[in-house]
Amino acid sequence: MCSENEAGPERDELDFEFLGNRTGQPYLIQTNVYKNGTVNREMRHMLWFDPTEDYHSYSILWNNHQIVQVRGSYLVPISVFKNNGDDKNDFFPNGKPMYLFSSIGNAVEWATRGGLEKTNWKKAPFVSSYKDFSVEGCRFEDPYPACVSTTTENWWDQYQGIYLIPRRWIMLGCRETLLFMIIARIMNDFRNYQASVH
Repeated sequence: MCSENEAGPERDELDFEFLGNRTGQPYLIQTNVYKNGTVNREMRHMLWFDPTEDYHSYSILWNNHQIVQVRGSYLVPISVFKNNGDDKNDFFPNGKPMYLFSSIGNAVEWATRGGLEKTNWKKAPFVSSYKDFSVEGCRFEDPYPACVSTTTENWWDQYQGIYLIPRRWIMLGCRETLLFMIIARIMNDFRNYQASVH
């Protein structure tokens, strides 16, 4: 989901990005949360299946309490961002309308193994397809969207929705993720350092 049609520098964004894989190795999926173009909240998750072999469920629960990104029909979150309600909260995107889209991007400089694994363009065309797609939410209306203030009238606007999931499942989903978060942060810091030296 993105707040700007051209994915501009001040955008808000919530997404799942499939980063591909090295032949025979697990696929990676990356979750992102942007606010006003601010990044560095990426989380990489190693998938235990081949996402190209069949359809799989991916969901985002986004309300004024939290952003929960879910993989699978068992509703096990792979990332959770809570809105702490602090006025200084600069990471929680809740002030711009968003639209849904799908794209296939050329991310050979950073995606698979930090850009070491290049896209094999001989395997084109690359296709993204969906089935059983559904959206529940509130329509953004000027001057101020009603969905920014919590109504708790809808299932998706409930804070306790996440606690339907046993906490130990959340930790199982996050253990491998932590390693990828640390590696991604180190690689990002190293690239920024290299750019500042030149």
